[in-house]
Amino acid sequence: MIIPQTYVHFPQPFSLTVRNSGNPRPRVVAPGQTLPGTMESREFQDFPLAVHVDSLNRCILAYLPPVPQPLLLYSRADFGAACADSLEDHASRVLVLCGDNPAEVLQPLIDGTAGDYKDRPDPPARVPLEIQNWRAKAVLGQMGLIPQIEAAIDAMPEPQRTVVLTAWNGDAKLARRGETVVALAALLGLTPQAVDDLFIAAERIVI
Repeated sequence: MIIPQTYVHFPQPFSLTVRNSGNPRPRVVAPGQTLPGTMESREFQDFPLAVHVDSLNRCILAYLPPVPQPLLLYSRADFGAACADSLEDHASRVLVLCGDNPAEVLQPLIDGTAGDYKDRPDPPARVPLEIQNWRAKAVLGQMGLIPQIEAAIDAMPEPQRTVVLTAWNGDAKLARRGETVVALAALLGLTPQAVDDLFIAAERIVI
């Protein structure tokens, strides 16, 4: 199944070596194919994105024309949860996987040196967009951070304190990019990676 396309916009332009066919638009070809013209370095910043949900192999792939081979977004472990993500979520995932050096990730897909996607190493675990409150409390309790969280909430100004306290004591869900999570992480000195790890661990709790 192919999900209708959107675009991935990278913060900074970067260069990829592509085949220039002599036409106005550069072309990238799969390994073994040839076109007239020479390989040239071209600058890119935006790519169209089409997402393929491969139910047979239980993985999700990102196609970024003119890159000929797909980027492996999610493998079997995250397949079920990631199927519910929006196209914009998938575009954000591309940015995360490409990191600070997109050319390093995408050039092997152009050169044909990345191998078949079914044989590639699993990508980093999916970070849940939100988790249930009790799951967050379970992990924070294991980390010994509950007293610090409650003290931080008590120190919040009104009306924020009442809103956050009601959510903390209720059955709310915590959004990974939500203001409350970001603010509490800053107060506790948790890095973005530490918060991601917390969300991943919380979602994987089985009762």
